[in-house]
Amino acid sequence: MTWGKRLCDLRSAGFLSPSEMQRAVVTVGTSRVSVIYPRLLGEYLDALVVKSEDDAVVVADSRSWVTLADDVTPGRFCVMASNGRGASALDVGDALAAFWEHVTYLLIDQLTDAIALHAAAVRYGDNLVLLPGPSGAGKTQLALWYRARGFALATDELVSIAAMHDGAGRLCVGMLARPFFLKSTFRSAELLPASGSKIRQVSAGGKMLLIDEMSPRPAQPLVNGFIVFPRYQAGASLQMSALTPARAGLQLLGQCVNVRNLPGGGLALAAAAARRLPAISLRYGDTEQLDGALDVLTRQILAAVPSTDDLAALCGGFNARAAASRTLDVNDAPSAQGPTVPSRHQPASKRRLTVGMATYDEYDGVYFTVQSIRLHHPELAGAIEFIVVDNNPGGPCSEALKSLGDWIDGYRYIAVGERQGTAVRDAVFEHASCDIVLCMDPHVLIVPGALSRLIDYFQATPDSRDLVQGPLLYDDLRSISTHFEPQWRAGMYGTWASDPRGSDPNSPPFDIPMQGLGLFACRREAWLGFNRSFRGFGGEEGYIHEKFRRRGGRTLCLPFLRWLHRFARPLGPPYVNRWEDRIRNYFIGLTELGFETTEMEAHFAEVLGADVVKPILANIRATMPTHVPAPAGNAIRSDVIRPSEEVYSPHNFSFGDQWATINFYLNMSVMKRQRIRLASVLNGVSLHRLHKEILDVLDSPGEIELTLAEPTVGVDGYNVWNAPYFPTKNRWDASRRHKYVCMQFDGQSFGQVKNPTLEEERLIRRFLQDRCHGLAPMILGKHLSVQECVDIATDSALFVGVDSGMSHLCHSVGVPIFLLEYSLPTVTAHNGKTHILCKGYDDFASRFDRYVNYLHAAGLPDALDIGKPGQELAAAPTPSVLPAGAIGQAQNKSFCRSLAARDIPTATDVCCGQHAIRQVLSLFTPRAVVGHSKARIGGECDGGYVMIDDLQDVQVCYSFGIGFDVSWDVDMAQRGATVFQYDHTVAAPRQPHAAFCFRQIGIAPADGDNMRTLQSLLNENKHSSDKEMILKIDVEGAEWDVFDHAPSHVLGHFKQIVCEFHGLAELRDRRWCERATRVLVKLANTHAPVHVHGNNFGSFNIVDGVPVPDVLEVTYVRRSSYSLEPSAESFPTVLDRPNNPSASDVYLGRFAF
Repeated sequence: MTWGKRLCDLRSAGFLSPSEMQRAVVTVGTSRVSVIYPRLLGEYLDALVVKSEDDAVVVADSRSWVTLADDVTPGRFCVMASNGRGASALDVGDALAAFWEHVTYLLIDQLTDAIALHAAAVRYGDNLVLLPGPSGAGKTQLALWYRARGFALATDELVSIAAMHDGAGRLCVGMLARPFFLKSTFRSAELLPASGSKIRQVSAGGKMLLIDEMSPRPAQPLVNGFIVFPRYQAGASLQMSALTPARAGLQLLGQCVNVRNLPGGGLALAAAAARRLPAISLRYGDTEQLDGALDVLTRQILAAVPSTDDLAALCGGFNARAAASRTLDVNDAPSAQGPTVPSRHQPASKRRLTVGMATYDEYDGVYFTVQSIRLHHPELAGAIEFIVVDNNPGGPCSEALKSLGDWIDGYRYIAVGERQGTAVRDAVFEHASCDIVLCMDPHVLIVPGALSRLIDYFQATPDSRDLVQGPLLYDDLRSISTHFEPQWRAGMYGTWASDPRGSDPNSPPFDIPMQGLGLFACRREAWLGFNRSFRGFGGEEGYIHEKFRRRGGRTLCLPFLRWLHRFARPLGPPYVNRWEDRIRNYFIGLTELGFETTEMEAHFAEVLGADVVKPILANIRATMPTHVPAPAGNAIRSDVIRPSEEVYSPHNFSFGDQWATINFYLNMSVMKRQRIRLASVLNGVSLHRLHKEILDVLDSPGEIELTLAEPTVGVDGYNVWNAPYFPTKNRWDASRRHKYVCMQFDGQSFGQVKNPTLEEERLIRRFLQDRCHGLAPMILGKHLSVQECVDIATDSALFVGVDSGMSHLCHSVGVPIFLLEYSLPTVTAHNGKTHILCKGYDDFASRFDRYVNYLHAAGLPDALDIGKPGQELAAAPTPSVLPAGAIGQAQNKSFCRSLAARDIPTATDVCCGQHAIRQVLSLFTPRAVVGHSKARIGGECDGGYVMIDDLQDVQVCYSFGIGFDVSWDVDMAQRGATVFQYDHTVAAPRQPHAAFCFRQIGIAPADGDNMRTLQSLLNENKHSSDKEMILKIDVEGAEWDVFDHAPSHVLGHFKQIVCEFHGLAELRDRRWCERATRVLVKLANTHAPVHVHGNNFGSFNIVDGVPVPDVLEVTYVRRSSYSLEPSAESFPTVLDRPNNPSASDVYLGRFAF
């Protein structure tokens, strides 16, 4: 019997009475399906459809329709559709499920102008988070998790994306509002709404969830959004990976359910959506893993769309944090000696070693290598993380390689197809979650016991920045080679050789010049990376070894670390090994390291013939910048030679973590994941701190917004933008919280400023209009002339310049400057300046550091030219012209002697890694107070704090830092407390109160004229025996020194402490990090954090991949006064308020590190 006849029979029997049936429409995009259902089922359907005013049952006029009606069997229902499909004798749950199944099918079938995606979606204001994936991928669970974090559900089944044809290339999105169907395997009951939903049994396999906020919406323009491709795998670790638009587009096509309806299979629409929306792939094993990671990442992306590289950096930071176990537990009561802070090199998770390999269509090699490790190193079961980097994703081995993760514990599959060659091994270190990383070829076997000894070795040398390898074991299992001799043979640099010291596995490590890279290991943070311009195969051996030695590391052979390598390839390699790539890699590597290429060129001419090699070398040279002189030392990084981001990491330079501005030729685009943190040459002096307060940096045109998110390096040179910065003296004194930057663009040198692309223009306009963006709340100028810049800078105490012509003008009007010139085509010595020529970049940096220290000590700010490299420099150069200020010749000679004598801090001394940063932040992880609630004390904006509501017996409060808002002080006074107020920067509190005792003195580490220590104040006020006091401190950064010098027993007088911690963006500075750790550990001895709130007047930074607010408000309670337990609270809470009411509050999540 056809369903059309069935419908007629039901109508004749009175089951489809118009008075009992509701007619409505369901739409997605331009697709429309008419539906009819009993009014008695309206509670399940009315909110999800658009009801028709005409209740008459009209089916024949509708091209697509679905009818849900009472069946002839009482209490049963039937479902019929216009395509001739249907079902009968269904209970209400099964009937509703069948109804929506047929509606969805017909909607998809009619969509011919939009790509229909099998996806869930949530909304956050006008923003859309798209969750495409097959059934079982965890879309519904993830959507409900987002809802529990403040997002609104939109659909869990169908999303359409269509072009708007408005000439602007915009897209519009439609979503199917329908119930959420929960499978029987759904285990996250805590995500189900406590109210606003109805759950009804659908079948033995699942439940139907109706949520009040779900309602039909017309298609709307796609303004902003984010794509997450989820993959739920029970027990898996959290893994987020940024996707390029190309890869995201292909994955969208994989979830397209109407490909046959679309021209080109929907590729154009999928590509358009992927280009517009950033995308990641997500693997998770429990929704708890997502807290504080995916929610924070999502809000960051929706607030400011990152590039793919920056998104990868964000994902990497969250992955590392998720993989790390708690390395410092301050939540339990500390011992008498206080908590012990483990070394920053301590492994961060239960897994102790990352074993990674890059492969190109070599499944067998990966399989047998990984399984051999599992079989022959059983003592490390559960302690190894395997990372496999697939350099041909989409190739014949990709699916098999990926599926190994379903069977092998700790296995992670990483697809890297954007560039090909052995240099993609960088991805192993980028994605590793363990501190110790072993990188190997996928056809290598390791002798039993060697991996355990390798772990022991690194644990015994926690500060190692060495590259370690082991003897190659030949097929006879007896012969070995320990290293490469640095000589050319058969088109390769390096020949195998053996050192007798490697014959005994128990011999100590010994230095080697270089070795093949079939197996090597180092600490993750010590990895320096291959040049990103390398392609294909060859050129890495010797290159990476030299880099490690130049950065203070050693290249060692560990005799016990023996490995067997399969060399023979009877079927040939699966990749193409091109001589052009190999020669190019050697050329780039040698050039980067400052070596001559003559010997290399002669060798390849001998091997291949001069006629073959000559055009190859000519082509390589044609791609090199003609304006950059030959590099010296490890200096030049040109806009064609694009080394790894790690080359620019702080560890690779001989100074600290922030730079003023410098003429330095490099391609800014390679710095997005690892922001250049060339150190302040003013390291260790107060001028250094001053620069950190006033300088911001501008990146290349297309990345303005991203770069202004944190300080990097000011760059002047060809093909990049010129960015002098003008610190204004009165701004230093008024507020060090604000940073003012004046941007001067030289249109003659930088053509892209004159003719920006549409995208660049949009970014520039958006940045200039947004005072809250990044670190610069005000832009003083855009296309300013040199003279305009000089006019602005005239009142400056310090002008940091990078342009020779500007230096003439500034010098003529008396503006003190530092002019740095390095690797310029020509260098001119200007009158009135000290002119020093340097051999190479290290020499340049070192001497400038010393020079600025000297200038600061002498009080003689002046100009300095440091010339192009390659010129000879006397051991103790005497400037040809005395600096302005006319210091005497004797003083000048003394200065020159001090240049050679002064010790300069190294990068290892001043830079801090991600692991140490997470350790510091873990000390802020909030605890819950058993049996007590919280209350907001103070005003609604800046000045109010959330505290434990246990203040009824408090008689004394200390308030340091009064400012304009004293609402906290007033609240405490009204509760009956006497408030002792201290602030040396104001004459009196703006709002007086009888319970206020104000003194115009400040708090400091030591007593002075108008400064007192905390202990001195307690003694003066006779409070040294009071144990029920409250301390509030907001002293704009001085809190660190105050706590650092305050004895623990003094802090123990305070039942609660409310403090605003400033300057957390400085966590990358080792000395700052060490002091912060010392302070927070001291606080942890007596107090525990119970509430955190990010002050949105401060910036929000990504510090070495870790999201960090610059200013954090923290409430502490005394451990001995309260019972504490782990907290599941998410911040900000309902009690928190944004300090700046015109901007959104800072989302911290659980703030657990």
